[in-house]
Amino acid sequence: MQKVLRALAIMAALFSLALVAVACGDDGEEGGREGPTIRVGAFDFSESHILAEIYAQALEAEGYSVSTGNILPGSPREIIKPALEAGELDLVPEYVGTLLTFLGGEPTSDGAENQAEAKELFEASGVTLLDIAPAQDTNAIVANKETADKYNLGKVSDLEPVASELHFAGPPECPERQFCLIGLEEVYGIEFGEFTPLDFG
Repeated sequence: MQKVLRALAIMAALFSLALVAVACGDDGEEGGREGPTIRVGAFDFSESHILAEIYAQALEAEGYSVSTGNILPGSPREIIKPALEAGELDLVPEYVGTLLTFLGGEPTSDGAENQAEAKELFEASGVTLLDIAPAQDTNAIVANKETADKYNLGKVSDLEPVASELHFAGPPECPERQFCLIGLEEVYGIEFGEFTPLDFG
């Protein structure tokens, strides 16, 4: 475990440095840096894969050795978390609210508060959660125009009386996630007639 902690501490330092250097507009032409290869992971949907590539390329532009092939993009947290704890991955762009729910916490609308609680829970496993990025990701539900017009859909709550007639598609883990089908049922009473998991990509 000490080896894992040391490796993660090194990766956290490198990650912070890379972000600062990219923000300052460095052209990335500096020579290669010494140190271990930074192994970047992603979750099982396209946006996570893109974020992982953004961070990987930013680190590479600063001269770090980076690998994104240790675990194939398309891994759920049930695979990513043990990989981080075992030192098989060094860096994963995370969604703090979803992570906190996964770790057993209850997220609020305060991102900094969520980050602090998730960090405390995660550090018990020897994994360091870094500061939140100045960005926000929000889930959305979309319907084609024909369906929206037919059922007069303008907001999420409009789905409740007609959801049983509709077919919902989303990430494979959606039925088990608070920010997906579980939350829709608990908060809005929405239960779709059918669910289809969408493969990564």
